[in-house]
Amino acid sequence: MDTLRELGGPQDRLVADELERLKALPFDRLVAMDDSATTTLGGGNASVRAVVWRDLLEDGRVRIVVQTLSLAGGCCVADLNAYGFIMSPDGTITPVPDDMMYEFRLCD
Repeated sequence: MDTLRELGGPQDRLVADELERLKALPFDRLVAMDDSATTTLGGGNASVRAVVWRDLLEDGRVRIVVQTLSLAGGCCVADLNAYGFIMSPDGTITPVPDDMMYEFRLCD
């Protein structure tokens, strides 16, 4: 996630910070989250709208994805990004495999 923070723009740094905040939560708090929630990351001119997705996987782990969407001209998708992680009940964190991110990156 450091790459996202270091190489990305302000929006990417806000997403990286949100992912780090979510990773610090205990497994049971992640499981108790809503399936999806729209939020604003940052503030003022340095803010971005994001959807935080929570999926319980069949094997007992939880997938967390932060998806951001930028609009061009207020109506057309200009940029769609999604980053996430999977947490096991024991707190182990792994990246989300690309094949499990497809639904969040339909524009890729």
